[in-house]
This record gives sequence, structure tokens and C-alpha cells, in this order.
Amino acid sequence: GFVRLVGEQRMPDGTLSSQYRFGHVLYQNELYESLRPVRRATISGVLARAIADFHARDTSPIASDLALLYETSRDHMEAARYSLIAVQRAVGVFAYREAITLASRGLAQLELAPESPERSSLGLGLQLVMALALQFTKGYAASEVEQAMTRARALGVELNDHARLFRALELLWTRYFA
Repeated sequence: GFVRLVGEQRMPDGTLSSQYRFGHVLYQNELYESLRPVRRATISGVLARAIADFHARDTSPIASDLALLYETSRDHMEAARYSLIAVQRAVGVFAYREAITLASRGLAQLELAPESPERSSLGLGLQLVMALALQFTKGYAASEVEQAMTRARALGVELNDHARLFRALELLWTRYFA
């Protein structure tokens, strides 16, 4: 009675998979809370890697789920990487408020990761997409847009990434022009 079969589905790699659901969300919450943090992180990491392997061709439809699992597993770089994929997908379907939330989570994960060029690159990508989403939700002249673009510009200079630096300057110019 705690868990019930809801169907079978073919995974992207062709494997058949049975799908189960908890009979009630309280059962799910109780199981989750009963796990120690280390065990919860380990299970989340194993699950995230397995799901990513099954969806190796295209992880974008499940990127936000993977970001959450990697966040729980304390793999901050992977959480940020999948957050960026999820943010780009959200912007692609005009879900700007969701994109801002996802980008904020991704940036928070990067704060916990050790400094590296990859961290800066992910931060630049998240800042650029966040600024774009902020422009559409808060307006071109919003101070949050300026903050995101200023940080993106600094990261672009740090990485010597001329293409994305130009994009940051272009968005910053649009903000000042507005």
C-alpha cells in the first residue's frame, strides 16, 4: 500500500522501466526524512548519474531534475551545469520567472564550488541568461539586470571569452540605453 505500479515506459536507451509512485506524499516525505544526510547525498548522486546515462542523448528535458539531484548529492559543479541547461530551456519557452529561479540556484551552487575556469564559465553562462530573463520580467533598466551584466562582463574579461563578453556588453548597453 505504500507504493503502487503506475506503468512501464521505454527509456531513451531502449531499456524497459517500471514506474512506481508512493501511495501518498506523506510516505515519500517520511522515507526521505528518515535518511541520514550522507545516505541521502549518496543515493541522489547515484540516481543522478544513472538518469543522466539513460538520457545521454538529450538531458535538457530533465535538466532541472538532475540539477536538484546533484545539488542534494553536493556535486556543486554538476548541479550548476544542469541548472544552466534547464535555464536555457526555460528561456527557450519564455518561462522567464522559472529561468530566474533556476539561475539563482545554479549560481548558489557555484558559490560552493572551488574556483576554476569551468566554474567561471558556468557562472558567465548563468549570469547572461539570468540577465536576459530579468530584462523580460523586471524591465531593461532594472538594477538586477545591471548587476548580472556587470558580473558577466567581469567573468568574460577573466576568461578572455570575447563572444560572451560582447554579449554581456551588448546587454549592458541596452540596459543603459533604456
